[in-house]
Amino acid sequence: MPDHTPRRATEPTTDHPTEHTTGHLTEHASEPRIEPAIGRVTQRITDCSVILVDDVITTGATLAEAARALRAAGIEVNAAATIAATPRHRP
Repeated sequence: MPDHTPRRATEPTTDHPTEHTTGHLTEHASEPRIEPAIGRVTQRITDCSVILVDDVITTGATLAEAARALRAAGIEVNAAATIAATPRHRP
């Protein structure tokens, strides 16, 4: 099996918005911006399970949408992990 690590680390796999999608957003304010940040599944992957990893969790909406999209494509999501969390700002 060829080693694709350098390619995966340097080439984007989906188009991502150029504006910041997190920060001081409320839970509902971040929701409309999620879909453009999550790529579309263009081929069927079978016999696969994944662990989702996100650098920062603000509301959890990005991980939830990623898990939903993967499950809809038939991919089992075993777990999710984040490196850091932003403080929750309640109205």
